[in-house]
Amino acid sequence: MKQSRSKNVGITLFIAFVLTPVYWLLNMSFKTNQEILGGLTLFPKIFTLDNYAVIFSDPSWYNGYLNSMTYVAMNVVITLLVALPAAYAFSRYKFLGRQASVFLVAEQPDGAAGGISVAILPAVFVNWSV
Repeated sequence: MKQSRSKNVGITLFIAFVLTPVYWLLNMSFKTNQEILGGLTLFPKIFTLDNYAVIFSDPSWYNGYLNSMTYVAMNVVITLLVALPAAYAFSRYKFLGRQASVFLVAEQPDGAAGGISVAILPAVFVNWSV
C-alpha cells in the first residue's frame, strides 16, 4: 500500500513538473504586457484576450504562419522523396552494414539521438552479419 502511494505521488509530481510550462504559457497569454513585465503572479489580475486578437489580425503573424506552413510542406515532400526509396532498399536488399544503417536512419529524427547512436555503435553492432 505504501509503495503504490509513493508511486502515485511520484507520478503526480512528474505530471505537475511537465505541465508547469504549459500552464505558464497559457497564463501569460491572458495577461497584459505591463502585467507580464511588472512582476510574478500566478493568475492574471486583468484577464484579456487582446494577445490572441493581435496574433489573428496582425499581417506579420499571418505571414509567419504562411511561411512556416510552406517550409513544413517542402520538408514533407523532400522527406518522402528520400525516405520512400530508402525504405524500399532497406526492406528488399541485403547488404553489409544494413542493420547499422537502419539504426542510424531510425535515430536521426530525434535530434541529439544521432550523436547517441554514433557513441553506442561499437557496443550494439558487434556482429556485422547480414
